[in-house]
Amino acid sequence: MSSPLIVPKFVFPGGVYGVAGSALSGFKVNTYAAGTATPQATYTDSTLAVANANPVVMDANGQANIWLGNLAYKFVGTDVAGTVLWTVDNVTQASLGSLQNEWVSFNAVPVFISATSFSLTGIVDLTLSPYFIAVGTRIRTTNTGGTAYGTVITVSGNTIVVRSDGASIDAGISAAYYGIIAGANSSTARRTLVTVQNGGNVNMVNGVATQLTFNAIPVDYLSENSGSNSVTVKVAGSYRVRGIVNFNEGAATTGIANVAQTVSVRKNGGAVSNSTINWPVAASIVSTQQIAFETVVACVTNDQLDVSCTAGFTGTAPTAALFALTVERLL
Repeated sequence: MSSPLIVPKFVFPGGVYGVAGSALSGFKVNTYAAGTATPQATYTDSTLAVANANPVVMDANGQANIWLGNLAYKFVGTDVAGTVLWTVDNVTQASLGSLQNEWVSFNAVPVFISATSFSLTGIVDLTLSPYFIAVGTRIRTTNTGGTAYGTVITVSGNTIVVRSDGASIDAGISAAYYGIIAGANSSTARRTLVTVQNGGNVNMVNGVATQLTFNAIPVDYLSENSGSNSVTVKVAGSYRVRGIVNFNEGAATTGIANVAQTVSVRKNGGAVSNSTINWPVAASIVSTQQIAFETVVACVTNDQLDVSCTAGFTGTAPTAALFALTVERLL
């Protein structure tokens, strides 16, 4: 029976030492019997047929295949020159299993920037190995005010900006962790992204698609509201867009009976779905109809999604308003 030190590869913890990823090429892991200075072999794969060199030298990506036998080990990590950087003793297959956790420490000193952002000392690029932090990754921080959780909305170099779940990051931040589930191409879906509670009345122009407005936005998990009555996609995938539009006839509106009124879901200004009703009420009678819509649209990063309404009429313009809108990423 065997176990890998890290699946699928061991990654040297470079964030602690001011370098990351491929910069750790040539760093070494010396393996000994637990509590001793007696060399003890690790292996290249699960068969335990081929022993690693001891020390194990990191490849061009700062990684190595390190499989353990059914023994207790001591590991000593060094830089290229052989300077000892860290030591971990009494490592076994059982201890590896018991130490698994959904939260992984950055192993770097966090520096407060704001209630929703921090940087990490010594890390060059969080989007590269071994971190691969992306929009949507979950973050946990330890602060003077307690533990705070959030979702990454931007990441650049060694700096992370999050949308907080509630509690904020504060100047007493002392530790930071990231979730083992990736933000992009995740094995789980972060479902609802944006929910619009309502929008203001917008005057229609005869035969012209008119963008509808957002008012109350109680949910915006990844801060995707563009501020221009549209949603900016931050994680590529299939999105469900659904909601209801209130269409209001004015007293002086004429020529509207049995004329198509259409609500369109648009991507980058072009309609991807249309929901249409024929106005059933006689002209010049004040009335309101609701138009429900729902569609699924494939999106890439930075696509813009919005909702428009097109009305056919003569006389005073009718109005349309979003009653509700939900945009969610599917699997």
